[in-house]
Amino acid sequence: MRQGRGVVALVAVCLVAVAACSSGGSGPPKTLSLSGEQVPVSQVTTAYTQMCGIATQAQSNPAAAVAPFANVEGGLNVLATVLNKDHAQASQRLLAALTSFTADLGQKPPPASTAADATNLLGTAKQGLQALNITPPAC
Repeated sequence: MRQGRGVVALVAVCLVAVAACSSGGSGPPKTLSLSGEQVPVSQVTTAYTQMCGIATQAQSNPAAAVAPFANVEGGLNVLATVLNKDHAQASQRLLAALTSFTADLGQKPPPASTAADATNLLGTAKQGLQALNITPPAC
């Protein structure tokens, strides 16, 4: 009888392990499809992380956010493009936030609204990541 229990316990452990491994398929994506090309998720999460710093910087010195944002804009555009396939409204919100913040940075000096627009862009990007089942990095 004891040996039978051991086999049953082993089978139960194996079933739990298989279930845990197979449920991993519904987790966050490792890559994003961009016009048929696979883009690493890190491209958009890195842009989001950098945007965290830019949003903070825009609170005290909006003009200093111009140069760092040049490195971030491409990743946020990738996010908007990927979102457009299945989350068109989230994509449009992100593009609108990008447009507002970019317009602010194009003014000399950037207006007082730059800080709020940076915060809005960061929040909109966070919502976009969440829509794609990607956990946004901590700011």
